Amino acid sequence: KVLTGREHLNFFGRLAHLSSSERRLMIEEAIETLNLEEFIDNLTGTYSGGVKKRLDIAIALLHRPQILILDEPTAGLDFDTRIIIWDLLKEYRKNGGTILISSHYLEEVDMLSDCVGILDRGNLISEGTPSELKMRVGGDRVSIRLSEFCSMQDAERALNLLRSTGLCEDGLINADFGNSLELIVKKSTDGGAAILECLKKNGFVKIFSFTVSQPSLGDVYLAATGRSIDSADMAAKELRDVKQMRQESMS
Repeated sequence: KVLTGREHLNFFGRLAHLSSSERRLMIEEAIETLNLEEFIDNLTGTYSGGVKKRLDIAIALLHRPQILILDEPTAGLDFDTRIIIWDLLKEYRKNGGTILISSHYLEEVDMLSDCVGILDRGNLISEGTPSELKMRVGGDRVSIRLSEFCSMQDAERALNLLRSTGLCEDGLINADFGNSLELIVKKSTDGGAAILECLKKNGFVKIFSFTVSQPSLGDVYLAATGRSIDSADMAAKELRDVKQMRQESMS
């Protein structure tokens, strides 16, 4: 907090054994690439979270490492800042760099990764390229909210109905999203009309929401773990909070 952004970059450039001329060149390049000109000579204690994150990335890339390890590189950032960092990381990868990234932003993982591993409770449960993982899940995705406040009983009845009629290959109930039905169906040619017709004939007349989409990494995660990425993130946060409370009580 008592150093400027430029002083931070210069310090880490020295740690990387860059010569003074190399430091000047690479620091100016990092400042321009990450749009830090407006802030670079201010104390870092005055920086917003987004500017601090950009400075972190600039420091990490300053000495042009062969491998870059990132944990949630765009967490909490506005969309414009995320785009800046994504473009920079794609360019780094294009130039031969290797990125090991941990992230709950699955669109970020899909965009930046050649190989993806899905971890659940510390275990690697699935891995492959983004395309391979989505192909393994197969079919289209249909998400249905039967009503705004659907009971678990109604959701279970509807899911069993669709399974018994063969209209879905697999499915589960997402309690984190109003007990919605998350279905895997064969490639849809009717936009899900047969599913809607079946539900209406069996008493589910007013459907609150109904969407059909291609598989995403979110669907892959849901199929592999039975949980949405949001609920998994919440569980992990609660675990971190408990650990922090224990540490504070011991100090």
